[in-house]
Amino acid sequence: MGKYAAAFQALPRAAKWAIFGLGLVLVYFGVVEPMLVQINQASMKADQHETLVRSFTEEGGTQKKAMQTLQAGIRNYGDVEYLGDEAGRTLKFNSDVDRILRENKVTGAKSSTKSVSLGQGVLTAKVGSDYRVLRIVRDIDFEATPEEVAAVVAGLERSPVVATVSRVQIRTIEGKQSERTVHATLTAEAWISVKKG
Repeated sequence: MGKYAAAFQALPRAAKWAIFGLGLVLVYFGVVEPMLVQINQASMKADQHETLVRSFTEEGGTQKKAMQTLQAGIRNYGDVEYLGDEAGRTLKFNSDVDRILRENKVTGAKSSTKSVSLGQGVLTAKVGSDYRVLRIVRDIDFEATPEEVAAVVAGLERSPVVATVSRVQIRTIEGKQSERTVHATLTAEAWISVKKG
C-alpha cells in the first residue's frame, strides 16, 4: 500500500484532484444513482396505490350500493358458482336438476341436454384466450300444477350451478281444462370452461 500512496503523493495537484473527482463520479453512478432510481420507482408505485385507495374511498357510496344489491341477489336467488370443469360441473348440474324435479314431485319429465358455445362477451374475455365457455343446456318437459312448476323454477334459480333459466313456457293441456295440470317447458343452463385445443 505504501508504494501506491507514494505514487499518489508524487502526482501533481491537478492529477490528484482528477483522481478524486473520478472517484466521486464512480461512487455517484455506482451507488447513489441506482439508489435514486429505486427511490423514484418506489415513489411511483406509492402514488399509484394512493390513487387507487383514493378512488376506492371516493366510490364508497357506489360500492356500498353494489354490495347491497349483491347481498339481495344472494338472499333471493342463492349463491352463484364460477365456471366449473366439464366433467364435474355437468354431473353436478344434472344431479341438481334431477333432485329439484324429485323434491317437487315431478314425475315423467322428459329432457335433452346439449352443449353450445357461449358467444363473445365479458365472461369469455375473463377466462382468457386459452379457454372457451360452453353452455350446457338442458330442456325439460313435464306436466304439473302451476305451483309445482313455480317451485321447480325457484329451485333451479337458487341452485349455485345453474347459471340461468333461459326459457319458461307454460301451456294448458287440451282436454284437461277441469284439472289444474299444465304442460311446462323449461330450459336451464350451466356454464363451463374448456381448454381450447
